[in-house]
Amino acid sequence: MERNRTTEKTIMEKVQGRGVKGVLRARAGVIRARKGGSRGFTLVEVIVVLVILAILAAILIPTYVNYIAEANERVCKLDRSNITRYYQLYLQTYDTDDVGFEEYVMENYGDMDEMCPSGGKYSYTEDKENGEVIVTCSVHGSPEDSAEKSMAAIGKNLLKQTFVNYFAGKDTREINSEAPKADGISGMAVAMNDLLKEQGIDTDNSSWKVELKDGRTYIYWTGTKISNSKVNDEIAVSRCEVNMTDGSISNLVSGTTVVGSQKTGSAEYNVIDSASFKTN
Repeated sequence: MERNRTTEKTIMEKVQGRGVKGVLRARAGVIRARKGGSRGFTLVEVIVVLVILAILAAILIPTYVNYIAEANERVCKLDRSNITRYYQLYLQTYDTDDVGFEEYVMENYGDMDEMCPSGGKYSYTEDKENGEVIVTCSVHGSPEDSAEKSMAAIGKNLLKQTFVNYFAGKDTREINSEAPKADGISGMAVAMNDLLKEQGIDTDNSSWKVELKDGRTYIYWTGTKISNSKVNDEIAVSRCEVNMTDGSISNLVSGTTVVGSQKTGSAEYNVIDSASFKTN
């Protein structure tokens, strides 16, 4: 401010005695001097800022949208799993055929068409004789879709050097999802579960097994968390074969098996009993 006043004084002194034109020129100089300390943004600077904001938006918005979509899919999958599980418990507890699945859901959860957070519509198939229900979402698919997606991810992960080394030179070996954190087999299970979680696979409500047998590698997957099951409980399971050259899966079939038990060191945990697997 002091500098501007000095400049104004200097200009006025220089034009004293020069008439009206001189005074007008002097006032114009004073105005320019006063504005000199508060210059605004140029058009180029504004454009640069807008370009930076556009780049940030292009990076962050798709990430946020994908995050929301994955979260909605997990909620939908968990809701469908819980509904079918509690319905089966209801049938076992009350031993009744009077209440159908749709009636049970409407009474306890509300309209099935309004349950999916992504706006999907639920449909179902029910086998009352065996108390089994499969709920399919028009947006997120069916449990079979989850099985194929999960097993495909496991197959690709098996190409990582850690697992290649683990199976190398062996005729028979396996990894079970419920194995606790420890060395050997258990360490492989924890590593695989960590990878699957990073890839958006719901490991909290499913279980799996990788089995190398007679030179062929198989994946078993179930939408049941077998750590919550009892030994000899029958569960629905999908099985496929893995090509250990490119990680692709083939020969996908559905069936049933029972929950088994295995011990590693002092830790005992549930496993998918592949020996009892029977196709539907």
